[in-house]
Amino acid sequence: MSSYFDIVKKLETEGNAHLMTWIDGPYRGRKFLLDADILEVTADMAPLESGELRDLIEDFTQSKRGWQQLDDWNYQQGEHRCFVENIQTKPRLFLLGAGHVGTALFKVISELDFSLIVCDQRPEFANEKRFPNATAVHAWDYEKLLATYPERISDWFIVMTPGHAYDRECTEAALRRKNTYVGMIGSRAKVARIRKEFVKSGILQQRVDELYSPIGLKIAAETPAEIAISIAAELVQVRRSAKVGSLEPTVLEKLKELENQKTEAMLVTVIEKNGSGPREPGTRMIVDEKGTLLAGTIGGGALEMAAMKNVAELLEKGNHFDLQSYDLTDSEAATLGMICGGNCRVMFEKII
Repeated sequence: MSSYFDIVKKLETEGNAHLMTWIDGPYRGRKFLLDADILEVTADMAPLESGELRDLIEDFTQSKRGWQQLDDWNYQQGEHRCFVENIQTKPRLFLLGAGHVGTALFKVISELDFSLIVCDQRPEFANEKRFPNATAVHAWDYEKLLATYPERISDWFIVMTPGHAYDRECTEAALRRKNTYVGMIGSRAKVARIRKEFVKSGILQQRVDELYSPIGLKIAAETPAEIAISIAAELVQVRRSAKVGSLEPTVLEKLKELENQKTEAMLVTVIEKNGSGPREPGTRMIVDEKGTLLAGTIGGGALEMAAMKNVAELLEKGNHFDLQSYDLTDSEAATLGMICGGNCRVMFEKII
């Protein structure tokens, strides 16, 4: 069984983690880190002997989906249910090319919660003066950059170098790495030709089809600022469509603090949402034994207050795990102060 402190360590080294939590049955409340390549069965993970479940989990860990509830499968005589999710720290976004569009794009996406790494072979373009507050700015050749940073499935790449040859090389290298997103600037004719070249060079057609190019949403953008907005909009669309869970920086930092403290606290996670509730599955907050919010949010308002109150009651009774459903519709909406409708299911786990 994995603790959240194990999960934090994995997130800091690899950028993402696949988790499985049993929410029903005799294993209820147990949480495990999953490996996309090797799913070893231990005594605590005996249900994974179910071939059907192993196949479902393996399919999930190799996908870019954010979460999945695995329902109604049988193990021996009992029914088990688990919630699997892909969570990430702040993802790295590699901006390859620091020209006019690159600088305009940096200004926009600086507000989008990425760890921004800028690279251009021209020192007069790639410098901290032009890209303040970037995580890193490198006046390197692109091959050196990609060799320096170990690959992560949570990485994003935007390719807009000064030349077509560099665009092709960088995009091919990015497609051959684990990634969440690869986008390349270019005309339709250029992109069509390069796609064919990628397939001929041995890149799987599926990976080539995942390339976002021409990059950006179709808004008839022309100026660098307009192109930047179209690209930023596409990044938001891809991120929200994938629905990957994210440990907000404040939640991650608080988890690290709690490892060395005696504070009793619970991690509160939305695991299911129907209708137009305030937050998506994977949203988290940390609440202490007094019902005080320490970090994160699950949407605020009366829903969050009800969840915080439940944490205080659970810890007072010595409970480590709980599931609660909150109805935000009709008359219940008035009770909770929510008019958005829908309902959600929330998981409560003691941080140990």
